[in-house]
Amino acid sequence: MTRRFSIAQARATLPAIVNQVDSHGPVEITRRGKAVAVVLSLSDYERLTTKRPTFSQAFAEFRRTHDIADCAVEAEFATRDQSSGRTVQL
Repeated sequence: MTRRFSIAQARATLPAIVNQVDSHGPVEITRRGKAVAVVLSLSDYERLTTKRPTFSQAFAEFRRTHDIADCAVEAEFATRDQSSGRTVQL
């Protein structure tokens, strides 16, 4: 359950909100009942903003560091079909 505070409440209790955000999770800040901002821990912020590799980059790194034969994966799965694909009748 996300905790919510109006801007006025947050202004009055900001130190307490900051102290508790690590253990209780993000806090929504509202204006006239509508969520307009979120206070979250630095670790959550860094996790959300850290650049992560694309799937293809992560897969290439996996292939570089692991032998497919040791992964119990069929060889056909680990290689890309280089054909031009099937013929489509329109």
